[in-house]
Amino acid sequence: MRSANAGFAKRWILHTLNPPRIQTTQYADPARAHGLFWRTGHQVPDHITTTDGDIAIADDLSGRLFCQTLLPERHTVTVIGGAGYEAFNGETAYKIPDSALPWGIWRIEVEPATPAETDYFLHVLHPTRTSTRRMPRATLLSEGNLTGVFIDSKPLAQAVIFNRDVDALPIAKTAVVHYAVPATTDVRHLVLDLPRNQRYRLSVEPAQGSSRITLTPDQNGDVQTSAAGAASFDVAVSSNGLSARR
Repeated sequence: MRSANAGFAKRWILHTLNPPRIQTTQYADPARAHGLFWRTGHQVPDHITTTDGDIAIADDLSGRLFCQTLLPERHTVTVIGGAGYEAFNGETAYKIPDSALPWGIWRIEVEPATPAETDYFLHVLHPTRTSTRRMPRATLLSEGNLTGVFIDSKPLAQAVIFNRDVDALPIAKTAVVHYAVPATTDVRHLVLDLPRNQRYRLSVEPAQGSSRITLTPDQNGDVQTSAAGAASFDVAVSSNGLSARR
């Protein structure tokens, strides 16, 4: 997300039915927090709480939603809601019609800890049941203009890759795409922002506990992007090494 002035606040917002819990052990330092805490100058018990946690958990009936923030890496997470604060914007608590309640009366706002003209937001949402105590581990991937996430799900892990250079979408047809993911389990790869209907030659090499993935433009290649510019393939890990399954 890009703004003309670094002072313009950017927020990623998620509404929930019930108060979300934030997994954190430390409250945000007021001297560096730029969330709602900073704008209001105070926190309100049971209504406004700012932390620097990474994972929000929201329950409703037998369902549970995990939300992990990967970008911005340094951020604040503000939980806002409850009676009288359903539509609080930092200055005014607007009245919500009774007919609209209780939908979305809580929300989380994720903001960068340090203002900048350009910020990137990346979250992983994991819907499940309340019996699930933790979401699969999600790790940020970053190399050059590529960014993404590795999700250590079972039985097949997931890797999703984006081009973070919004001025160069899609990736140039002649560009070689390369990145690395942990090589501890079978992984399904989804690479986005590629040219549409283009073929690539896929190569997979081990590199210090990781799988090194390279997609080289090749009209006879074994991986073809979709009409939306996405490429999908699986990489398996075995005692004989790494192998790709298209």
